[in-house]
Amino acid sequence: MSLLGLQASTETQKGRNCQPQQPRAKDLSNKHPVSALMELCNKRRWGPPAFTVVSESGPDHKKNFLFKVKVNSVEYQPAVASSNKKSAKAQCAAVCLQEMGLLPRDVPLLF
Repeated sequence: MSLLGLQASTETQKGRNCQPQQPRAKDLSNKHPVSALMELCNKRRWGPPAFTVVSESGPDHKKNFLFKVKVNSVEYQPAVASSNKKSAKAQCAAVCLQEMGLLPRDVPLLF
């Protein structure tokens, strides 16, 4: 009687993968921009991105927020404000990723 556990078809008996590992390009367009930026900074060992509120304007019931982010000693800031903090932060991260060439510029920023 054999007591082997479940194995994938690509595993050998010693648990090694038979298929060679090929580097894959990460597709950041399917991730939330803030998460993608955090992962990028972590991977490149830059330290976490520093988000800062640049402006908060408008009446209490209809505020607009503008963020900037500092990544690897460089600051990035979108041109327009957003109607809530969450989308303003996401828009800021997306602008940063676009400036770095990691997100296409033709993708509309809808957060």
